[in-house]
Amino acid sequence: MTRPRKIPSYRLHKPTGQAVVRLNGKDHYLGKHGADTSREAYHRVIGEWLATGQHRTPTPEYQTAADLTIEQLILAFHHHAEKHYRGPNGQPTRELDNLRAALRHVRQLYGSTLARDFSPLKLRAVQEEMIRAGLCRTVINDRIKRIRRAFRWAVSVELIPGAVVEALATVPPLLRGRCDAHESPGVKPVDWAHVEATLSNMPRPVAAMVNLMRYSNCRAQDVVVMRSCDLVMTDEIWRYRPETHKNAWRGQDRVIYLGPLAQTIIRPFLRTDLQAYLFSPRAAMEEHHARRKRKRKTKRPPSQQRRMRKVVPQRQPGECYSVNTFQQAVRRACRRARVPTWSVLQIRHSRGTEVRERFGVEGAAASMGHKRVETAQIYAEKNEELARRIAREIG
Repeated sequence: MTRPRKIPSYRLHKPTGQAVVRLNGKDHYLGKHGADTSREAYHRVIGEWLATGQHRTPTPEYQTAADLTIEQLILAFHHHAEKHYRGPNGQPTRELDNLRAALRHVRQLYGSTLARDFSPLKLRAVQEEMIRAGLCRTVINDRIKRIRRAFRWAVSVELIPGAVVEALATVPPLLRGRCDAHESPGVKPVDWAHVEATLSNMPRPVAAMVNLMRYSNCRAQDVVVMRSCDLVMTDEIWRYRPETHKNAWRGQDRVIYLGPLAQTIIRPFLRTDLQAYLFSPRAAMEEHHARRKRKRKTKRPPSQQRRMRKVVPQRQPGECYSVNTFQQAVRRACRRARVPTWSVLQIRHSRGTEVRERFGVEGAAASMGHKRVETAQIYAEKNEELARRIAREIG
C-alpha cells in the first residue's frame, strides 16, 4: 500500500507575489499571498486533491482530468479502494481482489485509451473478452458491475464527465440462454460421506474448523479468526462474536451460537492467551514435526543430527488460516482421500438445507445469520421431499 504524502504547504511565489501550492509536480496559483481569498483557494484545492486520492499516487501520472487514461484511472481507483475496502482492524477485504480481477480485462484492452472516451461499445468488447476467457455468465455480470463502480467513483471526484457513466449504464447484463457465456452449476450441498473420508487426511486444526462449520453454520471467514476472547462461555449455549465479519461495515452485529457438539470441538484448542487464534497453522506445523519424530523407528544418522533447521526461514506458517489456505488444505485432503473435491462453502449450504428441513426457512435464516428470509433461500436447497409429499396427498 502506498503511503500518503505530506500535504504541501501554502507558499509565496516571489516573482509574482502570489500564493502557490505544488501538487503532483504542478504549481497552482491561488491569488495574492496572505489574502483571505488565496487561503480559501488553498484549502479548496487541497480538499479536492485529497478527495481524488492523488495524494496517494506515487508519481505524477497526469496533468489534467482530460489527459487521464484508463490505466491511470484504475491506479487512482486502486489507491481509493485500498483505503475504503478494509475491515475494522485495518486489514484489506477480499473485495480488493475482486476489483483487480474485474478491471484486469479493461486495462489489457484499453489501458492507453482516454478514460473520457470509454464507451458502451468498449464495455461490450470487455464482456466478449470475458466470455472468450471462459468465465460464466454470473461472474461476468458481477465484474461488469465493478467496472461501472470504478467509473462512478471517477465521476464523483470529477476525473471524468458524468456522461461516461450514464452511457455505460445502457449496457444490459448477460441473460440466461441469450448469450454465449456458459452457466455456473452453482454451489450444491456436499455429501457428508466425502467430508468424513477427508477428515483423517487434514491437519487437526483444519479438521476442527470443518466440523465447527458443520455444527455452527458459521462462515469460513468467521471460523479462521476465532479467538478465546471472542467467546462468551458463561451459559449452556456459547456465543461467538467475530471481531470482523462480512457485514461489519453495515453496522450489523454477528452472533454465532455454539451448542454442545461445537463446544466439544473448540475445547481442546482453547488457550491461555485470549488474543491468540485458536486454529493456527504454526501450531499445526509444530504438531506435524513432533508426530513425525515420535513415529521414527530408526536412529537419526550423525549427518542429520548435525543438520540444523534455519533459525528464521523465509516462509513461516502464519498465526491463523486465511479462507484461501483453509480451502487449499481441504483440496489436498480430497486428493489424498481420492474423493471428489468439495469446498468449504458447500458445508454451509448443506447445513442450511438440514436446518431448513427441520425448522423451516425462518430457522435457516436465523441459524445462518441472515437478516432477510430471501437470502436463506440462496443457501438452503428447497425441500423437494415436502413438495413431493404434498403432490402425493392433494395433487
